[in-house]
Amino acid sequence: MLKTNIETLVTPYLVNKENINLVVGVIDQEEKSVFGFGKIGDSVSDIPNENTIFEIGSITKVFTATLLSSLVENKRIELTTPIKDLHESCEHISEKITIERLVTHTSGLPRLPNNLIKLGKTDLKNPYKLYKPEDLDNYLQNYHGEAKGTFGTISYSNLGVGLLGYILALQLQQSYETAIIQNICHPLGLLDTCITLNNEQKTRLARGHSAKGKAVQNWDLSALEGAGALRASTNNLLEFLSANLQISSSSWQQAIIKTHDLKCELFAPQTGLLKLIPLEYIFNLVEQLRGGSLVKPQPKGIALGWFISLLPTSNNYAYWHNGGTGGYRSFLGFVKDTNTAVVILSNYAEGVFDGFRKYSIDTIGFRILEDLNNN
Repeated sequence: MLKTNIETLVTPYLVNKENINLVVGVIDQEEKSVFGFGKIGDSVSDIPNENTIFEIGSITKVFTATLLSSLVENKRIELTTPIKDLHESCEHISEKITIERLVTHTSGLPRLPNNLIKLGKTDLKNPYKLYKPEDLDNYLQNYHGEAKGTFGTISYSNLGVGLLGYILALQLQQSYETAIIQNICHPLGLLDTCITLNNEQKTRLARGHSAKGKAVQNWDLSALEGAGALRASTNNLLEFLSANLQISSSSWQQAIIKTHDLKCELFAPQTGLLKLIPLEYIFNLVEQLRGGSLVKPQPKGIALGWFISLLPTSNNYAYWHNGGTGGYRSFLGFVKDTNTAVVILSNYAEGVFDGFRKYSIDTIGFRILEDLNNN
């Protein structure tokens, strides 16, 4: 029944995607199931599976949040610490911008630094690659709160969480990748979650494609790795979700559980033309563009890295994050009260309007969670 339901949901998404590699992983109580779609090679048997590796984009942010929580639990850092106390390039920045503000997207920092795109220095096919730590430091030294109007409200910032990863790595005196591997991946046995793939792992990497099906380059995030640089397999992400669904008294498990604490419920107001359009009108328009809705999750707020939304028909709260790079799209979500979870990894990016469609990676992910909890 589960396989049939997932195939029914996924099939419309697969239409006209001849190079698709898509893997869905599910946890229902203690039972794990994985389903692969498409072909990763020329052989009939080359179906992507639980060990196929994908870029996971912004799902990296929940790993950054978990790293932060583990350091807090071990009293290496405090959520209330101003970033000005942790990095010399931030010395002039308001003490109101704390570590917690970065991880909850409430810092007032813009989505991206305004010096990311520099004439002659930006590779549009790999847009973050050439943005080095010295560029981030230069931005911070010249930052004067130009987005402070969103301070204290949830306003998504790749810059904020990228900066968090950068600061945590400096505090640990190691690279961001090493910090994630040593503090999260090794304890949980996540051998395929990393940034730098070895030769064997490269053979299992699904080739990324644009929303139009064209093969594209993989992304390198350099100074902003904490915002979206990780690559992982479905098997590893299911293990990560399993850790989030368990409760124990160990310091490590407590660090994971504390990432679930609700921190803010207030989303930043719309700006520009969107400010003049009633939200109800926008929601109705989106539903029309989708051709109906698979599910209508209702935003609740944000925890440490995890967004929280109410699943309307099962009346359960889902903790979730999605991700996207130039050639991949991903979704990760779980419901604590019922021990259910889902991972979806795709080697097709989604365009600006694809998220408005009835069948997108996000809507399929939420619908699978809803179905698991209704059944």
